[in-house]
Amino acid sequence: MKTQLINKNDMAYIECQTEDGDLLDSEAKILDLIGLCGEAGIHCLMVDEEVLPDGFFDLHTGLAGIILQKLVNYSVKTAFVISEKRIGSGRFYEMTIESNRGKQFHFGREREKAEKWLLEE
Repeated sequence: MKTQLINKNDMAYIECQTEDGDLLDSEAKILDLIGLCGEAGIHCLMVDEEVLPDGFFDLHTGLAGIILQKLVNYSVKTAFVISEKRIGSGRFYEMTIESNRGKQFHFGREREKAEKWLLEE
């Protein structure tokens, strides 16, 4: 995965994008990202849809639960930029609605809005 440190308005976050098809498809990979945030002293992460495997969107696989729980455990505020098509209208959609009510995760379609949410204090 490709990561990039973004500094904006005296705030910073790490953006995660795919590189060579490398996906965020395991507990080890989310822990690596969390470690990277910790090393940089940053507690904010933006994840683009292209990094997430199909299993993330199928709640039966448990992958979304594993990833989200690790982010909660390590207090990493995370914005997911996901297309309307991928958010869908089923169980995953319901989870995004519930998650967006809190302050830990944001699932949105527009990168600019996700970034604004991420950088709010």
